[in-house]
Amino acid sequence: MKAVTIFFIAILFASFNLQNTDNFSDSLYNQHTYETFAAFPVANQEIDINNIDYELLNASIFYASNKQRALHKKKPFAFFPLLRDAAVTQSTQMVKYDFFDHQNPSNATLKTLKDRLESVGGAGKYTAAGENISEYFLMDYQTREPFRIERVNNKQIYLHSKTGKPIKPHTYRSFGEAIVADWMTSPGHRANILDDKFTHLGCGSLLSTKPNQFPKVKATQVFGRLKEGK
Repeated sequence: MKAVTIFFIAILFASFNLQNTDNFSDSLYNQHTYETFAAFPVANQEIDINNIDYELLNASIFYASNKQRALHKKKPFAFFPLLRDAAVTQSTQMVKYDFFDHQNPSNATLKTLKDRLESVGGAGKYTAAGENISEYFLMDYQTREPFRIERVNNKQIYLHSKTGKPIKPHTYRSFGEAIVADWMTSPGHRANILDDKFTHLGCGSLLSTKPNQFPKVKATQVFGRLKEGK
């Protein structure tokens, strides 16, 4: 899977609002650890690519990140909604303009991570920030594995070409753990996930699928360290 990393230290900066889903509102971040999230019933439901709960998907990436922090004896990230908003902005822009990069080639006002943080209300809030991006399959699928698509009850079904068996969708939890595990194989991404200077995290994702291609998500982690009093 494609993945890229970026890091910088800066004083960063402005406003973007998201609607939460019924399955995972912002208030739930303070009520769960990665262990309790793993037992959360909706986290273990299969992802329906025709009806994705993005807030739950974003939370799955967040808690999988904290699982890695725990495994490496690091303090867990705290959730910060403005970092999530910046992450959603980046994933949305990458899908809308069909690019995969930390530099937005199509929207000058959102070109850099600093620009995106400013755009969602982060003026003066951070002393450090970083970003990981990835493009990852929503199902348990290996790159270049032959598949075919059939339409059943007006929905696309993805099948193994050789066996004809359906390709199993990820659950929300298994997707989060898979994409973070993939980041952990890359030194730059791993460094961001385990960096002690980052205390807060927000994640964003959006379906990125073209006709006759396998369903993927463009996902973003945005890390930050808040200034005192912010």
